[in-house]
Amino acid sequence: MTGLHSRKEKRTRRRIGYLLLDVFLTGLILCTFALFHHVLPIARAKKAAAERAGIGIEAPVGERENTAVSSPEEAPEPEPELLTAWQRKFAEHFTDETVITENSYTSPNVSLTITTHEENLGKGNVRWYVCYIYVAYLDNMQTALAHDGYNYYDDQDILEMMEAHNALFAMGGDSCLRQAHCFAVKNGVVYDDRATAAEFCVLYADGSMEILRSGETETDALLSAQGDKAVLQSWHFGPALITESGEARTDFSGVFDRYIFMGTLQPRAGIGYYEPGHYCMIVAEGRGASVGVRMDQFAELFAREGCTLAYNLDGGRTAQIAFNGEKYSLQSNGNRNPQNDIIYLTDTAPSGGEERP
Repeated sequence: MTGLHSRKEKRTRRRIGYLLLDVFLTGLILCTFALFHHVLPIARAKKAAAERAGIGIEAPVGERENTAVSSPEEAPEPEPELLTAWQRKFAEHFTDETVITENSYTSPNVSLTITTHEENLGKGNVRWYVCYIYVAYLDNMQTALAHDGYNYYDDQDILEMMEAHNALFAMGGDSCLRQAHCFAVKNGVVYDDRATAAEFCVLYADGSMEILRSGETETDALLSAQGDKAVLQSWHFGPALITESGEARTDFSGVFDRYIFMGTLQPRAGIGYYEPGHYCMIVAEGRGASVGVRMDQFAELFAREGCTLAYNLDGGRTAQIAFNGEKYSLQSNGNRNPQNDIIYLTDTAPSGGEERP
């Protein structure tokens, strides 16, 4: 009996062992199935979705050490465009690229438009040109002397002067080299500090213009000014053409010593001012098919354009404009007369690109 009982117990233990082994194997199979068919696919799907959404996945606790937290890279902000105050103010007149037509030039730095007018002003047909100018820097509007020297009575063809200074436009100036003494400042260089004309015109470093009277102005103090009121250019001819109220001047008594030309029809040239960075120049042809204008008529042309200030420059046979390498207006002697000095436009920015003004 004892042996029989012992064999039964062994068989019972084997059955229990097989049963437990079956349970274990079944559980192992179920866990493996769940791992590969549920847990891992779900985890992979969540990770993929998170990566598509740009969300960082937190590493397991055991893998967090020495692991930097990553975040999506931020796109760098574009650097703001470096525009001058005048480029912002007169943006509608400038263009991103250089555009040249038969009567205009526009770029990021310069805007020039030339209009041609013809009208009978009472004594015959007159042809004149209005040059509307916007500049980004005062460096874009400069002056030049014949052969780059302050030599009495020297002169040079306007196209040669333009080529020497890379100028896109030029107009005759005040013929300072034909005057024995005059207040002459060109591009900030003082050549003569004696103001002998009754009225002279200055352009300051801030782009503003002013007409001064010789007997009322201390030229030493004027030339010692610094900063915005430093004198960059001066013109010594005259007279002023616009009154303080913005109207055409009609009374020139006591301000002009060339009376023989005051009331006669002549070719004339002058510069007008609206505000810093915005100017205009007018040239009237004369002594030919265009009969020319009197001084009061010339003043009226600037008043028509709404200038707040205008100044008469040397006219006669030096009244001339040139554009894009060609003589644009007709001089009284067939475009053969050279210039003492010019006012010109050039399309360059200051070295270093500093914002000025």
